[in-house]
Amino acid sequence: CLGGAGNGLSSGTAMCVGSDLAVKREREGRASSKAEFLGPWREMQDVGMLLGPSIVGAVVAGMSLPWGAGFCAGISLLGVLYVIFAVEETCYD
Repeated sequence: CLGGAGNGLSSGTAMCVGSDLAVKREREGRASSKAEFLGPWREMQDVGMLLGPSIVGAVVAGMSLPWGAGFCAGISLLGVLYVIFAVEETCYD
């Protein structure tokens, strides 16, 4: 239940940021359409959803379940720090 809620929040947030960035890139002329930006954006999300469980499964198989949990927590913390310090504001006028 908790994992599903987290997945719903993170997927929705990623799609919202992608939509905002698509509009911005189209206005800047860096993409000819929103779909040109959103296709690769969504593909990156899907690759993460595919590889994430495999990587965590390999960590758990090689180490232990507590190591796998710590690995997930560490990657999540890195993601939060990246969003805070490296992702630009998507609000536009």
